[in-house]
Amino acid sequence: MALNGVHEEISVKLLAGVLGVSERWVQQLEKQGVLKKNGRSRYDLAASVQAYTKFKVESEVARAVPEESNPGERVKAERARKLKLANDEKERRLVQMPSAVAALDAIVGPLKADLAGVPARVTDDVALRRRIEDATDAVLRGLADRFAKAGRDLRAGRDALSSGDEDDA
Repeated sequence: MALNGVHEEISVKLLAGVLGVSERWVQQLEKQGVLKKNGRSRYDLAASVQAYTKFKVESEVARAVPEESNPGERVKAERARKLKLANDEKERRLVQMPSAVAALDAIVGPLKADLAGVPARVTDDVALRRRIEDATDAVLRGLADRFAKAGRDLRAGRDALSSGDEDDA
């Protein structure tokens, strides 16, 4: 490879400086076959930079790709994941969805029944009672809508606690 038509041959020390690595690392890359010396124990600058760049890109890609080539590692990772989930459930850091829904029902169900009796306890005026009932029903409908949205978000794997401002507009 030529730089402006001329082969630029440099020493280990200069190549290490250009690549931003140690001289020892340049020598190790040569032993691995990534970099090649010419016959005079010097490196072609352009070829070395290209080879090092290719090596770095391939290294990054290899690191980003999951260990699909090693099924044993996948099995070990899956076992570890299952063990962590079982431990989290045992330590009460994780709750099964049916249990969580039952807990919410146990709280919200009596709340609705309790709120239904408020208008009669507040006033004997039938018109005012109807207005209080309507306002209470509106609050309960809003609560039901928020529960429904949270359920959809959880089933879709989204954060159920995220702000729903765009839905409220």
